Amino acid sequence: MFRTLPPITKNIIIINVVMYLIANLLLSDALYRLLPAYYPFSPNFRSWQVITHMFMHAPLGSGSGITHILFNMFTLWSFGLC
Repeated sequence: MFRTLPPITKNIIIINVVMYLIANLLLSDALYRLLPAYYPFSPNFRSWQVITHMFMHAPLGSGSGITHILFNMFTLWSFGLC
């Protein structure tokens, strides 16, 4: 019924979970200022945010933090099987 998960999908899920844990347990404020996407003309915009914003999820204490990443990873897993 289910095929095996492709390596790229598995790696993206692992990177997302690791970044979520690092952002929430080690460097919360610093990463949440540097890595999310800002509007390109904002003074907070940095070129690397084009890539790094996909690894940032709602903070743990925001009320939707854990469900946000769980549903994101479930969706990635679901579509990653195709």
